[in-house]
Amino acid sequence: MRRNVIFWFFPTVIAVGAMLLIVFLAVAEPPNLFGLGGNPIRQFIYDFQTLFGGILAIAAAYFTVWQMRETDTQAEGRHAQQVSLTIRKDALRVDRAANPDVDELNEALENMRDAVRALRNPEKGKILLREELDFLFSGVEYARERINRGDVRETEELFDGEMIERLRKARGRIDDALDHKREILRYNSITKGQQFPYGTGFYDSYVKEVRESLERIVDDVENFRSRLERLAQEYRTLMIVPTSN
Repeated sequence: MRRNVIFWFFPTVIAVGAMLLIVFLAVAEPPNLFGLGGNPIRQFIYDFQTLFGGILAIAAAYFTVWQMRETDTQAEGRHAQQVSLTIRKDALRVDRAANPDVDELNEALENMRDAVRALRNPEKGKILLREELDFLFSGVEYARERINRGDVRETEELFDGEMIERLRKARGRIDDALDHKREILRYNSITKGQQFPYGTGFYDSYVKEVRESLERIVDDVENFRSRLERLAQEYRTLMIVPTSN
């Protein structure tokens, strides 16, 4: 507001001065036939009419500059509003992908870490593969459910390259891990009722393989989860758009 008042002060003074001169000259005594006599101020105006014309031209240019500035300000305001609406739309998409996935992926990660710790003991790991298979893979299945939600897939175009790569690896490794589960489940079904199911060496190879598979999944899912949380926070920050005076 102060800027506009200062901007208009000088052209207003010029315009008012010009109007007063016109009124004064309208009632002044004109010169005679030979250009003698008459009002000296009027004669002065006549002699310097080019100068006064230049002053009026400057005033007109001043007004043109003001109009251009106002137009630019309005255009910037409309652009900022449009950008804000676009950011808000994307921010809502990211928020739907991140909530409640960020917290629920933490739960899935904790379940997978518990399974990894249990599988570090080979003997205990073989028993778990035989008797607690659902426990070992509960975190994997929950993570697959969360990262394949529709809201996550619809938001992938807003993810950066690292997020996409981690998400792709996590999905692929989860599918591989669940293939292992199906193979173990089939072996458990075939050997059900056998007196020595552990003697074939089947579980020995899978204890290490499943543990390493879970470790890789934990790394990819944790990286994706932290990046998704950070992306949601960045969009929440962008939603705070400063207003111009």
